[in-house]
Parts: sequence; C-alpha cells; structure tokens
Amino acid sequence: MPLTSAWLEEAGVLDYLPFDAFIQQFGSMQDALHGPVFRGVLELEQYTEKPLTPRDVADLMEKLGIIDDASAWHDLRKMRNVLAHEYTKDRATQARRINEAYRAIDDLVAVFNRIHAYVTTKGLADLSGCPPL
Repeated sequence: MPLTSAWLEEAGVLDYLPFDAFIQQFGSMQDALHGPVFRGVLELEQYTEKPLTPRDVADLMEKLGIIDDASAWHDLRKMRNVLAHEYTKDRATQARRINEAYRAIDDLVAVFNRIHAYVTTKGLADLSGCPPL
C-alpha cells in the first residue's frame, strides 16, 4: 500500500480481488471484536446489565482499558460500515477508503492483543490455545 486511484483505473477484476478479500476480512475482524468478543469479555466479567447498545459496549471496553477511545472505536465501526455498504465508482474514494482501513489494521490487532492480555492476566479464561497476534 498505499493504493492509488490510478492503479484502480487500470486494474482488472482479478487484480482487485485481493482488495475485496481485505475489505471482507477487515469487516469480519471488526464485527467479531465488537460483537461476540467484547460481549464475551463482559460475560466473563459477569456484567449483566442489558440491553447494551453498541455505544454502551464500546464505553465499557474503554473503561476496562481494552480500547483507548470509544469514539475512535465508533469511527472504525463507521469505516467498516462504509466499506461494506456504500458502493462508489469513484476510484479516488475507493482508494482512500481502502488505505484508511489498511492503516487501521494495527488498531484492530492491538485491540485483540489487549483483550488477550486482559483475559489472561485476570485469569478469566485459558487462552493458551489462542496466542496473541
């Protein structure tokens, strides 16, 4: 990376497939963290207040130190939603969106690793079969 609009203009369908796969994986990782993984942490912590909105869950993850900033996490959610649901033929917009997601991968990996460390350090679960990334 970085991906350019010029490259996208020249790319064929097969050239674009790895980027499409990346978009899918980015969305899947974000969905997994925000959904079952975050809620799993809350379950391990015996947090029982329900229902929780996605914003509530992010706020709780911030309080636990798993994410630095709930607002920044919501920005990642928005990025995921735009990649997954908003289609544009404008190559500059496509390139910008993919590049932004690519730069955000380290943030997602860091969140996963913080969850791993949190759960392991607190003895909430045995994650020996699931190493950090």
